[in-house]
Amino acid sequence: MPAVPRFRRTEPTGPVTRAPEPIPVLATIRWHAGHATEEQGLAVAWTRDAVEVTWTDPWGAERTDWVEASDVRRPDEPARAVENPDRPPRSSGRRPRW
Repeated sequence: MPAVPRFRRTEPTGPVTRAPEPIPVLATIRWHAGHATEEQGLAVAWTRDAVEVTWTDPWGAERTDWVEASDVRRPDEPARAVENPDRPPRSSGRRPRW
């Protein structure tokens, strides 16, 4: 079995809201190797701090994973500023809602 790079997932907490129909989003996928990529996907559910995103990985497989809400934005929103892209964002104790 070939080795596949892993990425950081999150676990949703609280009540889950399912989308009546998928919403196009851009999700920042933070890989365990330390880099991040922005992937197009569809938001299918969310909680206060996480979004369930269906996306296609670099090898062409469709996946559905929970991603931190602060790493998901709609395509028409500007990208968030990142101090150092090699480090995860610092927590201010409060995550922005999308």
